[in-house]
Amino acid sequence: MEYRRDHEVNFSEMTEKDLDSIFVVDEYNLDSSYFQVLGYDIEAKDILLVEALQALTGKKRNVVLLSYFLEMTDAEIAREMKLVHSTIREHRIRSLELLKKLMEQYGWSRRISVRKKRICRLFILQEPLREPCNR
Repeated sequence: MEYRRDHEVNFSEMTEKDLDSIFVVDEYNLDSSYFQVLGYDIEAKDILLVEALQALTGKKRNVVLLSYFLEMTDAEIAREMKLVHSTIREHRIRSLELLKKLMEQYGWSRRISVRKKRICRLFILQEPLREPCNR
């Protein structure tokens, strides 16, 4: 009994901070999809986003994923994909227009849940979002 008194604590006696420190949430990626781009595994959790990305051609999808999920510049993407900078810019702009149209058709309700929070306004903008987005 003495050992229990010295080493064990009832949950009801624990502070909120102590309870938070032992709290665990299991995350299963059943609803996630992964895209393989230039050796990177990129995770997208929103089914509407995944469907819209899958509707794009491979090059356009890769440009969007590298630009917005990995925050690579057009110049970096051009170097990696061995394409001209202006081609990357054109792919990105056209892809955003197409993604916006596709997601509106799929019934997009302005909810995007991806690893990078900066993509939360991706489909409203024509240019990359470079500052943090708190949605």
